[in-house]
Amino acid sequence: MRTFIFTSAFLISILSLPLQSQAAYRCLEQGRVIYQDTPCPNGKIIASAPPANKEDRTAALQRAAKNKAELSQIDTTRAKAEAAEAKLASQTAKETQRRAQQCKLLTMQQKWAEQDAQQAAGKKIDAAQIKARRAAEKTSALCGTP
Repeated sequence: MRTFIFTSAFLISILSLPLQSQAAYRCLEQGRVIYQDTPCPNGKIIASAPPANKEDRTAALQRAAKNKAELSQIDTTRAKAEAAEAKLASQTAKETQRRAQQCKLLTMQQKWAEQDAQQAAGKKIDAAQIKARRAAEKTSALCGTP
């Protein structure tokens, strides 16, 4: 992406400057038409443009400055978007880590509740089984495990 922006900026600034006009000569040698930048015997000028005047150069420099400012704004916007994306990724990673720790804790609590239910005796068996079932349901709801 960055390469594309810099390449675009380079091309825009190159294209906004006036080109130095040079004459092109069309020559006929041994029955073939060739083109060159130097006169040849019986050569014919095929393209020529007047040299750039001061107004054209000034306009080109103004366009180049405007393009540079636009590219600077694009870079600033891109940098802000990348920073926001990095911040979101960091927040997501932290949330994922927090959730994994919470699930690990809930899994341990469920395991302990099941062990307590197995070791319970008398009237405490029903309460311990209910506690183990609720721990399993809570773990399933928050961590997505069956």
